[in-house]
Amino acid sequence: MLTYFNTVLSGEAQPFWPHVALLSLSVLAGIAVGAGIIFESPAYSAAVHRVAKWLVIVGVAVESVCTVSLFAFDEGVSNLQQSKIIALEKRLAPRELTPEQIQFVAILVRPFSDTSFDMSMHVDIEPMRLLGEIEGAMVAGGWHEQAPADGNPTFNRGEGTILVGERTMIAVWVLYDPNDPKLLAAAAMLIWALRNEGIFTSDMHITKPAAWDAGVIHVWVGAKP
Repeated sequence: MLTYFNTVLSGEAQPFWPHVALLSLSVLAGIAVGAGIIFESPAYSAAVHRVAKWLVIVGVAVESVCTVSLFAFDEGVSNLQQSKIIALEKRLAPRELTPEQIQFVAILVRPFSDTSFDMSMHVDIEPMRLLGEIEGAMVAGGWHEQAPADGNPTFNRGEGTILVGERTMIAVWVLYDPNDPKLLAAAAMLIWALRNEGIFTSDMHITKPAAWDAGVIHVWVGAKP
């Protein structure tokens, strides 16, 4: 019973039956108050007056409780709907790093300024924009970008940009050889910095490094999860 009451107040219960119950009680309480006022007439006996007094007291109290409960329930429904709307907006909103966040990530990765990296992306507008923001932070931190050398298809973003690889994937992946201490430390800082700024990032160890993995961190920006 207590669980259901909490569900009603939180707005998670179906609105029909709580409204029916509370409105019915409120109507009955109003009728009781009206009856009490009528029975307080001098035409009735003292015993009836006592009953009338309690009808008025109880009726007013029940009406007040129903009014407050209806307000609390409707407020709970409103808050629940608002939270769902906010959650939906966040889910639909594109991932991004603001200029301030880009600068912050750059500061965090700057101690590893001699790190080489390449980038790949899921070919779509949202990942390409996020890739550019992550790329900007890493370059501002002194990291050295190069085109992917793994032989996979590349994507030309336009004049003045370095080629990036094409990947069909979701989320952001940071891939590296964990046996290289310098890469391990640099990748750990990059991953932490991106996660700290709200970018879901996967830590991916390369178990069988190839020639193009030597000394390079690969950053893949996939579609939004």
